[in-house]
Amino acid sequence: MWELIISKKPDDDISTDEDFENYAQILVDTSALKQNNNPIEVVPKLSRGCKWRKILSNIWTNRKNYEGQGIGPTIVIPADPMRWQID
Repeated sequence: MWELIISKKPDDDISTDEDFENYAQILVDTSALKQNNNPIEVVPKLSRGCKWRKILSNIWTNRKNYEGQGIGPTIVIPADPMRWQID
């Protein structure tokens, strides 16, 4: 994954699919692809560089796959029925 983080032209042979997925998750979680690193921004940091064209633009396009995954579905726990029992 270090190759993806530091290199302007990452070597595809060095990084694994898992490295790419982790890298993409880090970029989305930190808003690193958004203008000014602002989480509410909808505009990407654009570049004509090799890394943007080959890697980052794909992550930006598919960022919904990494956003808002959270910890799973919401679970609603009802109030204790014994608390509201009238004697």
